[in-house]
Amino acid sequence: MIKKILTFPFRKSNELKEYGGFKSFLKGSLRFLFNWYLVKRYDIGSWHKNPIYWMPYRLEVINQLNNLIRKENKNNMAIVEIGCGLGEILRGCKNNKMNNIKFYGFDIDEKIINIAKKLDREIIFKVGTFDSVVKIPEKTIDILIMISFLHCLSEENVIDYFKLLMKNKII
Repeated sequence: MIKKILTFPFRKSNELKEYGGFKSFLKGSLRFLFNWYLVKRYDIGSWHKNPIYWMPYRLEVINQLNNLIRKENKNNMAIVEIGCGLGEILRGCKNNKMNNIKFYGFDIDEKIINIAKKLDREIIFKVGTFDSVVKIPEKTIDILIMISFLHCLSEENVIDYFKLLMKNKII
């Protein structure tokens, strides 16, 4: 019973070890309380309560992105996340020690973007989606992140959006 409680947010107990162990669980618990406060205070969707520390797939995305950033080892990178929510993935990558990386987060929910701006003033958060990404000043997007939102779009829309993006930006 106790093992199930301690590993609650993780599907398998080895995920708990792999993504920071008990420390990650505690950080997730504190972040859950903070996110719960944000949900109540700003009247936002309850799915924003779950902290990134309890979503191993998102932690894996951060690990992979940080590896890519280190591997690229280039200046003036542009990293864009469409459907960024509160910006936890971008904040996880921002801690990378590389210089001159511009981070952009786009979400269709203005409330969420306003909260994300308060949580991190260095990341450029904007209301929008694919069509808004076209308007950023960078000609090249080095890393494009899209997680947990494509299911909301039809296949035709996704193809059209990608065509628009690739017509206007080098990805």
